[in-house]
Amino acid sequence: MTTYASFAESIGVMDKAFISFVGAGGKTSLIKRLSWELFQMGKRVAVTTTTKMDANQSPQFWNASKVQNEEEIEETIRRSSGLGLVPFFYSAVEENDKLSGFSPDFTERIFKKVDYLLVEADGARGASFKVPRAHEPVLSEATTHLCIVMGCDIFESYPQEGLFFNFEELSKTPGFHRDEIVTPFTIRKLILMKDGYLRFARKDRKIFLVINKVDSASTMESMIQIAGEFYHCDFEKIILISREEGSPVISVDNSGDRVAGVILAAGKSERFGRQKLCEKIEGEAIIGRVVRQSLESKLDSVCVVLGYEAKQVRKCLDLLESHPALMWINNPNFERGMGSSISEAVSAVSSWADAVMIILGDMPAITTDIIDGVLEVYKKYKSKICYPVVEGRQGHPVIFRKELFPDLISLSGDTGAHKVIELNAEWAKVVEISNGRSQMDIDTAEDLEKFKSII
Repeated sequence: MTTYASFAESIGVMDKAFISFVGAGGKTSLIKRLSWELFQMGKRVAVTTTTKMDANQSPQFWNASKVQNEEEIEETIRRSSGLGLVPFFYSAVEENDKLSGFSPDFTERIFKKVDYLLVEADGARGASFKVPRAHEPVLSEATTHLCIVMGCDIFESYPQEGLFFNFEELSKTPGFHRDEIVTPFTIRKLILMKDGYLRFARKDRKIFLVINKVDSASTMESMIQIAGEFYHCDFEKIILISREEGSPVISVDNSGDRVAGVILAAGKSERFGRQKLCEKIEGEAIIGRVVRQSLESKLDSVCVVLGYEAKQVRKCLDLLESHPALMWINNPNFERGMGSSISEAVSAVSSWADAVMIILGDMPAITTDIIDGVLEVYKKYKSKICYPVVEGRQGHPVIFRKELFPDLISLSGDTGAHKVIELNAEWAKVVEISNGRSQMDIDTAEDLEKFKSII
C-alpha cells in the first residue's frame, strides 16, 4: 500500500498525457481534482468530453468555451492562460444545461495544443457503477491513461436503480441478482466481462481502477481490504480516493513482497541414468549452479527440496551451506512426482511467504538476471502468476502468489503446477525474454553435452 499526496502523483506525472475517464461514481469530480492539481504544477492542462457534461458542475477555475476549430482552440488556451484558468472545451449547449463534447478525432486536435488533456469519455447519469454498452465509451485512440471509475457506495448493499447504470439490463447479467447483497466478487466479474472496459487495454496504455467516494477513515480501511479482490494484470494500479480536495490518495498492493524461491531437486533422474544434479558444468554441479544463481538474486530465501539421493545432492552444495538465505526441505514422498515436492515446499513457507518462485533444479541456464527480471515484474503488478515467455511459449521460473498456495499444496503426481497455471490464466502477467537457451533442461547425458557445447 502506498500513500500519495495527490491524484496526479498516484497516476504518475509525465511530460504529456491524454487521460480518459470512464465508468461511474464521480468522474467529473475526479477530473476537477486532477485538472486543479496539474494546473497548480504549472502544466498546460485542458478539459473536454466525448459525451456530455453538466454545465452546472463546471468549477470556477475552468474557462468553459465553445469552439469549432483549431484557431478557436488556440485562442481559448491563450485567453485562459491570461485569466489563470483551465480551458474547458465544448461544442454546443443542449437542454437541461448539458454541454456536448466532440468526436475522438477533434479531441486529438486539442491534445496537440496542451500537455495534459482530461476527457470525460462516458456517461452514467449520476450512478456509481457502470458496465459499458456496446457503443460505449467514446474513447480516443490517443488515450495514454484510462481511469475506470466506480463509487465505493455500491458495496454491501442490495442492487438498486440510481447506484447501477442501466439497471434493468444489468439485472439480466449472470451472477448479478437483485435480491443479493453486492459483493466484491460480483463487481469483479462485471469489471472483467469480455465486453467491458478492459477490451481497450493495450501495451502502451496505462489503465487505473479508481475507487471513488472513500470519504472516511473507516471506509478507507474496508476498501483497502476489498481492493485486493480486483487485481488484474492489465491494471497499472488500484487507486482509492476521496471526493475531498487535498485528501491523501492510496494505491493498494494486492499482496506483500516476500518471495521464497523453491528449487526442485528431489527427482530420480531416471532418463539420465544417475544423479544428474551432481554432474559438473565448468567445474560446478548443475544443482550448485542453479542454487548459486538463486542466492545471488533478490529472492528473500531459497529453499531446496531434496528427495532422491538427498545426501549426495546436499554434498554438492557444501560451499553454499552457510548462506543465511538457504533453507532445506525434505520430501519423503518424492517418488510421487514433482507435485509432491511443490506441495511440501509451499506448506513449509506458507506461514511467512507472500509468494513462491518455482525453479527447476535441472535448468542451469536460469540466471540471476532472469530471476530478478521476473521478480521485478511480479512486484510491480502483484499478479497471481508471473512467468517468462520465450518464443511464444511459457517458460521458467514461475511465481505464484499466496492466494494460490492451497492449489499448490494439493498437488500430486508428476505434472507439476501446469494445471494451476491453466486454471488461472486470466491472472497471469508474462515477461518476454529473448534468451531461448535459458529454458534448456538437462534430462539426458546428450542434453548435458549439448549444453556444454553452447555455453
